[in-house]
Formats: sequence, structure tokens, C-alpha cells
Amino acid sequence: MHELLSKVITEKNLSAAEAEIIMRHMVQGEHTTTEKAAFLCALRIKGETPEEIVGFSKALKAFASLERIPGVSDIVGTGGDGHGTINVSTAAAINAASLGVKIAKHGNRAVTSKMGSADFLERLGYEFQFTSEEGEKRLKSSNFLFILAPAFNRSFSVFSEARKRLQLPTIFNLMGPITNPADPDIMVIGSKSPDFVQTYANVLRATDKRGMVIVSSDGMDEISPYGTTLAYESLDTVRSYMIRPEEIMGRELTSRISITGNDAEEIFRKNLKGLSGENPDCARFIALNTSPILMLNGLCADLSEGYEIAVENILSGRAMRHLGKIIPGFEGGIIDDIQATGKGMRNQAV
Repeated sequence: MHELLSKVITEKNLSAAEAEIIMRHMVQGEHTTTEKAAFLCALRIKGETPEEIVGFSKALKAFASLERIPGVSDIVGTGGDGHGTINVSTAAAINAASLGVKIAKHGNRAVTSKMGSADFLERLGYEFQFTSEEGEKRLKSSNFLFILAPAFNRSFSVFSEARKRLQLPTIFNLMGPITNPADPDIMVIGSKSPDFVQTYANVLRATDKRGMVIVSSDGMDEISPYGTTLAYESLDTVRSYMIRPEEIMGRELTSRISITGNDAEEIFRKNLKGLSGENPDCARFIALNTSPILMLNGLCADLSEGYEIAVENILSGRAMRHLGKIIPGFEGGIIDDIQATGKGMRNQAV
């Protein structure tokens, strides 16, 4: 352990196996907060490599209270982009699940945003505690499972005090999207910073996952409906390209106000109105961000076809109705002015 710590402090890179060893020891060992902070700070100064991130994530997932679930997908963002948009990755995950994609979504409550993915689902009545057997039943009945990060991966809390003391970004700011205990085979990862996009893509490649990592030119950790988005696609190899919303949707959205909210209540309502189709711009935004996971799962040839499938699914009311399978008892009537007919889009060009 001393030898590995010395490597980090002297700015030498660790192999994936060494990174796994040191992270396991840090989680299990009796290290002081100062020692943990020094370790995180040394990593920050040196710069984390994809191999180290692979090792760290493997170690952290080993302590999770949920086992790997083969054949699932996840749509997840780093969060903290500051744009105040709807929970589009959660809505896109629900839309994809209603189209037959098995989703095991990893997420948390709001930290820097107005409403986190867990906050949205909690207001709908989603139960976050479940056993492995219950999780399998949920996936079988609804193609959807939400994994609340603190409930199933408590190893993060071991470093919470050290992170508070540092008041700096650490390796743990990178780990959230890639420490899903279900260990999805297919992932769409949104990053708020272009600095980490290629790193995430290399991590996906190193762990033999199919995936796409995205960051928009305006700093969204989603595919932006307003401007270009850089995408790194990891299949047999890693390739990068630009996504232009007008080439997929026919035109860019013009109103940012329609997909953002001033508070949690407004975001909650717009999320549901997007899934029902009553808010056309939110529906397009959701469909745009559903398309990559459909393409990666082989349900469409490209993002444009995926977008068309996702939009039609919302218009048909299927996405909104699917919430009744994900959350038993939900019938779309929680908010008076929400309708599951998608009528808001029917008379508009999509």
C-alpha cells in the first residue's frame, strides 16, 4: 500500500489492477480523513488516467449491495451543468423503457440542480428500496429500474469528509456515472465538461461496453437542441463526431424557457408534459436524448431514425402510460393539467 501511494504522490500512473487495490484498501482500511484527502489531492494534481478510473470503479462497485445485471442500459449525466433543464435523461430512460430497452438507471437526489432524477421519481411515488429479486421483477414488468446511488453504493460515504475538506473536484466527480452497481453493458454518458468526454469513452472501451459520451457546445451534459454536441461513440473502436440538432429534428428549438424551470415544481410539471407530448419542445428534447440509446441497442439505424421512433412513441401516449408499469397506480392524473394524449404536438410540425 505504501508503495502504491508513493507512486501517486510522485505523479506516476497506476495500472487498473493497482488502482483497484488502492481503492479497496482506502474503503476498507482505517485511514484518517487527512490521509484520504492527501490521496485524492495527489490524484488530482497528477491527473486521473482511464486505466485508474477503470480500477477505481471496479473496486467501488465491488462494495455495492446490488449485483451486476446483464443486458441493461443506462442514460446518465455528470450533472451540475447549471442550465436548469428538465430531467431529460430520466424522461428519456422512461421513453426508452416503454420501447423495450431494459434500463437500470443510476442516479441521485439534487445536489447542484433544482431537481434530481431521484427527486422526480420520488414525487411520482417510486420506491427506492428493493432486493435483488424485486429488482429483477421490476425489470421484467416495466423494463425500468432506478438505482439510488447512496442506497446501494455506500463506499462513496467513506470519502465524504475528505471531499468536504478539500472543496475541490476529485476523482469522485468522475465516478458517479460509471459506478452503477448493475454494471450496464450499454451506456450514454453526458458530461458537462469537454475535458472528460474522451476519458469516459476510453473507459467504456476498456471495459468492453457499447456507449456514447456527449457534451454540448453550450455546456449541457445532454444532446443540446440549440447547437452542436460533441459525441464520442465507443463500439469496436472509439470515434468522434458532431451532432447537429437541425439534422435530426429538422430544426433547432428556439425557446430555452420551454425546457427549463425556475424551481423544482416547474421542472416536475414540464418533465411530465414532455412525456405526455403536451409541451412540444420538452417532448422533442426528450426524444432527441432517447435516440442514442435506441441506436446503441440496435432499434434504429441512426440518431434521426431513433428520434422519429421516440417522438412517435410520445405522441401515441405510450411513454406516459408506461409510467403505470414503472410506478403501479400512476395513471397520469397526479397533476390536473397533464393529459397523456400528446395533443400539444399533434397539430405542430415535429
